[in-house]
Amino acid sequence: MSLPYTTIRFILYCDNYFSNIPIFKAFREYSIAACGTARSNSSKYPHTLKFNKHTSHLPWNALSGIVLNDVLAIVCQDKNVVRFLTTYHEYTGEDKKIAICSRRRPRITPNYRNLVLAWWRDQPIREMRILLLSVNYNDYMGGHSRSAKKLLLYIASCMP
Repeated sequence: MSLPYTTIRFILYCDNYFSNIPIFKAFREYSIAACGTARSNSSKYPHTLKFNKHTSHLPWNALSGIVLNDVLAIVCQDKNVVRFLTTYHEYTGEDKKIAICSRRRPRITPNYRNLVLAWWRDQPIREMRILLLSVNYNDYMGGHSRSAKKLLLYIASCMP
C-alpha cells in the first residue's frame, strides 16, 4: 500500500522516533506535508536549537525556530521543552498561527516548581497563547486534548 499523495492532500503527523530533517525534506520533495515532534539528536537537527532541556531555564511559552533544508524546526517551552519539525506549518509571529486555549496549571513538582509558579502564580486555569502547530499535533496524534479523548472513548464504546 502506498500513500495517495498525488491525488489527496493531507498532513502526515509522526512522533519523534520518525522525525528528522532528511525524511521531512524528502516528504517536501514529494509534496507531502509533515509535522512531528523531534529529538535534538535526530539527523541534521540544527545545532542552534540543541541544548539540555533540563538545564535550559527557558521561560514558559518561549519560542525559537529555524528553517533548515526547507524544514521548519521549532522549540517551545511549556512544562517541558518541545521540539517540532514541520513542512506544513509556518510561524511568522502573526496571531493567526496562535490558538488561545484554556489550560490547567500543571502539577507542581520539585523539578518544575519555579517554572510553573513563575507563569501560573496562584491561578488554577489560565488562557494561553499556544502555537496552532502544537494544537494540531496534539489533536491528530491523540495528545492531551480533552475533547479528542472523549471522542475516542465514545467511538470505542460504540464498537461491537
